[in-house]
Amino acid sequence: MSRWLSYENGLSPGMPMTNRWVGAIKRLAGSGFLRSVSTLVSAGVAGQAILLAIMPLITRLYTPADFGVAAVFGALMSTLLMASSLRYEMAIVLPRSDRQAEVLMRLALILTVSSAAVVLIIVAIWRTPIARILRVPDMEGLLWALPLALVGAGAYRIFNFWAVRKEAFGQIARTRIWQSLANAATQLSIGILGSGPLGLITGQVVGLAVGGKSLSRGARVRARLDWAEWHRIRSAARQYARFPKYDVPAALVDTLSVQLPNLLLALLFSPAVAGWYMLADRMILTPLSLISQAVGQVVYAKSRDHVMQDSLLTSTAKIAGLLGLGVTAAGLIFVPLAPMLFDYIFGSQWESAGLYSAILFFGFAAQFVYSSISLTLPATDGQHLNLVIHVILLVGKSLALLYGYMQSSALTAIVAFALATFIGNVMAIAIILLHLRKCSTAAQALSSNGRV
Repeated sequence: MSRWLSYENGLSPGMPMTNRWVGAIKRLAGSGFLRSVSTLVSAGVAGQAILLAIMPLITRLYTPADFGVAAVFGALMSTLLMASSLRYEMAIVLPRSDRQAEVLMRLALILTVSSAAVVLIIVAIWRTPIARILRVPDMEGLLWALPLALVGAGAYRIFNFWAVRKEAFGQIARTRIWQSLANAATQLSIGILGSGPLGLITGQVVGLAVGGKSLSRGARVRARLDWAEWHRIRSAARQYARFPKYDVPAALVDTLSVQLPNLLLALLFSPAVAGWYMLADRMILTPLSLISQAVGQVVYAKSRDHVMQDSLLTSTAKIAGLLGLGVTAAGLIFVPLAPMLFDYIFGSQWESAGLYSAILFFGFAAQFVYSSISLTLPATDGQHLNLVIHVILLVGKSLALLYGYMQSSALTAIVAFALATFIGNVMAIAIILLHLRKCSTAAQALSSNGRV
């Protein structure tokens, strides 16, 4: 019998299954977990409601091909972002002292700005060949925005993890609303001028910049660094070297697997196909990602306490189960209606995006559950497993899209991609739970030996 059904956790093996889940929910609510998650999710929902409210206008101001170009730009930015700070921002939550966390924050900011400078040089020299390789000629002039987007997104991530450390979930929530407002206003105002994909990309950059600026108010960053501070930064870089060693490759592979359709669908088929996928992704995976990010940040912030109490496996299994039940119920309602809804809300040229969303939903659902609990791996020195998981996901998704290309069918590619996403993420969830069980067993053995 697994430990999370034992009397130790207040759940009798003889209790009805409904009572077990009710008990799990009550205990999570009592711990403040659900309150923190609901704060982030409610703000995320409000932000998405803003973007959803303007989407029928956006889809009439911009074409599927415009969305496809913006998707390629977003894929490039997201991939570069994962390596720009060598993932040191992830370590900000972990030190016991705020002083050490501030050192890590400065390290991550220095690396981010340096990475953006390198990208600026690359764009200045090779922007034309890059656009040709991607088979998106319109990208050439838009690549100048890439360094700015990298600084904005990088700063937002860094200050976001500082806010997570301080459990300032209300501040994070308010920032998300301001980001959505800035993004929406920019895309609408520029779209009215008939600017093509420039408006979509500028909206992304402005939203990121607003988010980084908002969260920076709660962080202390010294403008000048003396030799003693540089020594502390080098020391912190060595101490947390496992993040660039394991997390950067894992994050790059993960981001490539997520952004792969945006790149390959435009490259192998057309920007319009990538645009249909982008809208499906935005309307399904983006709302799910808001919830998974909220859950993941709260799990990560409380991971130290759960590890010390040997309750991380218990809490993670409960969260995965509850999220899985909820997203499955939502899918049973959404999937049959998706093509009709997209046609009615966004216009007839977006009906294919509705079909894509119906096909992709349960693959995205499995990804949602995995993403929500994946931060338990860095919290338990499981970065190597994170890398293995994302390599497998990347290979599976790549093969799925290439299979569709060989069949000369974008729809076949979407179906194969959905299956690969579902199977791969279910496997990833199982790997996490097995890893946490192994950690719990090892901790119990150490504790038992200590008592002896």
